[in-house]
Amino acid sequence: MSRTIDYYFTLASPWAFLGHRPFLDLAAAQNIPVRDLCAARFKDFQFGLRLISQNTGRQEFTVDADAVDAPDKVLSDWVVASYRK
Repeated sequence: MSRTIDYYFTLASPWAFLGHRPFLDLAAAQNIPVRDLCAARFKDFQFGLRLISQNTGRQEFTVDADAVDAPDKVLSDWVVASYRK
């Protein structure tokens, strides 16, 4: 079963312009679509964010520049922190 992660750029978000360029640059450097880049970089986020949600009740998450640069480390830090609460 394959999964698709859609990436949406929306002007409704005040952070859109901060996060959009790094995705475009990374995708261009690897010569892959942004959708494929996101699927690869954030492949563990569905599981990790579910754990965090179960531990904390949190339902919304902001993927910042650090998460784009080092998604596995950031997700790991978030999961570990969720067990400390």
